[in-house]
Amino acid sequence: MLDAEQLMCVRQDALLIDLASAPGGDDCEDKGRCIRMTDQFWRIFVIGGVILTAVLALVTFFVTQPKDDLRTERVQVAAEPEMTSAGTTAGTVLREAVTVSRTQESFLAETTTGIITTMPDTDLNTADPAALMRVSGIGSVLAERIVGYRTAIGGFIRRSQLTEIEGIGEELAARIMEAFHIEGELPPEVPAVTAPPQTAEPADETTEAPAPGCYELNHVTREELLTIPGIDEEKADAILSLREELGGFLSINELWIIESLSGDYIVHELTDYLYVENDTAR
Repeated sequence: MLDAEQLMCVRQDALLIDLASAPGGDDCEDKGRCIRMTDQFWRIFVIGGVILTAVLALVTFFVTQPKDDLRTERVQVAAEPEMTSAGTTAGTVLREAVTVSRTQESFLAETTTGIITTMPDTDLNTADPAALMRVSGIGSVLAERIVGYRTAIGGFIRRSQLTEIEGIGEELAARIMEAFHIEGELPPEVPAVTAPPQTAEPADETTEAPAPGCYELNHVTREELLTIPGIDEEKADAILSLREELGGFLSINELWIIESLSGDYIVHELTDYLYVENDTAR
């Protein structure tokens, strides 16, 4: 029994025979060729359309395959194969929640580990400059100076030794010891009490002002600053705060930073009472 395609070919052949045998058969033969060529064209067109459709389907399949695989994997991990679409959605949400929980646990573990491993050294005899710079008023210069002095004396044994470092006064030393400790610290030395020498005060003479240059700017105390003419409590506190911020003065000219001190006062009066050892401006 003939299929549809074979039956169509038989009909076309019969039509061509009839056209060839009819009057004007040559014209009919040309028409037959045209019919056959048209038929071949449509066959090629249909076959080409089928091939193009198949190629597009394959391209679409390969492009979307990773997403489908990922979706399939999430569904398989989240729920059983027999679960309904609602169950699949619930399984996916559960899997994502577990992933978030594990991420949070990992973050907390890393954060905790980071805190433990980055705890600053609080032993004054082993702390590095970075740890010392955590104290307000200690810059990189003063931190290196502390480490250098510590190495020179073989380690601190008393907190009072801090004040022997240029740029550190009692207030800054106390602030340092609030953040650090000295292992096996010795008690402070008790100075020997000696009777002051008896000197006869000259009659009818007033107490003279402090001699010029008697206070080193990096060691002067607040009380000593208040003895200088023109220095009140506000200016004394400003000088000490700037000294802590700079980690020590390199030149007396750095006092120009303080707005309450005029340049004329610093140059013509304050230099008579204050100086900086190894002043870089000299």
